[in-house]
This record gives sequence, structure tokens and C-alpha cells, in this order.
Amino acid sequence: MAGLPGRSGFSLVEVVLSLGIMSFVLVAILGLVPLGLATLRESMDATARLHITQTLLNEGYSGDPGAMAANTRYFDEYGMALASQTDEWRYKVKMRLDGLTVSHGGTGSGMSGGQTLVVAIESRNNPATDANWSMAVPVSDLPPQVRVYSAVLLK
Repeated sequence: MAGLPGRSGFSLVEVVLSLGIMSFVLVAILGLVPLGLATLRESMDATARLHITQTLLNEGYSGDPGAMAANTRYFDEYGMALASQTDEWRYKVKMRLDGLTVSHGGTGSGMSGGQTLVVAIESRNNPATDANWSMAVPVSDLPPQVRVYSAVLLK
């Protein structure tokens, strides 16, 4: 900071250099914003899917899972059930019940009577390539955009 005696301040070179460093850091930080937003969206989606699955499991434990699995259900962006298919739906859910035999560790036959509730969730933001996908196919044959959760219902 050489200059006139009694005057202090930054030189033009120092100001330009500091602005260059600050703009480089600001661009790097702004580059992380889309990644953070994508992560936030994914975590909100996962939370809503888990809320939907937990809601359906609770209904399966407390009610008639057979009647429940026959319907296609719709949920909003927060995972709350909608009365019918409206423009506000974000998740489409199909379910099925599979028979189950539970082995009790010995060489004998297992107990039967339990059922596996299979829940398939499609997001409106990432729709399945086959719009008419069905739960009648094996889980491995469902479109890759459909997330599948399952749980055992024993009564």
C-alpha cells in the first residue's frame, strides 16, 4: 500500500484479486445448490414412500388385507391418502397378497397362514414406462420406476 503519506486503503490490484477469489468461491458454492436440492427431493420422496408403506401395513394389520389389496390407491406429495384419483395425486399404489409358509427352524414343515403384503409405488414425477403395469407379474418384472416394499402379515 504505497502511495501518498497519510492515506490508507487497498490498491486496485488487491481489490480485483479479492473480488476474483470471492467470485470463484461463490460460483463453487452455487454449483452445489442443484445437488442439494436433488438430495432434498429424493429424501422427501423416500420419506413419503415410507409413510405410505407404513400406513398400508397398519391397515393390513388392523383390517382386511384382502380387500385392501384389490384397489389402486392414490396419495399426495406428503404420503397422505386421497379419496380418489384427482389431479393432486403424486403416488399411485398397487398391492397384492402372497401366501406364505413360515419355517420354524427344524426339518419339519413350516406353519402356514401368514401373508406377504407387496406394495408397489409409482411416482407421478417419475412415471413407469408401461402405464398399465400390473401386480400380476413377478416383482422382478415390474417397471424399474416402480419401487416395491413388502412385509409379512401374521395374525
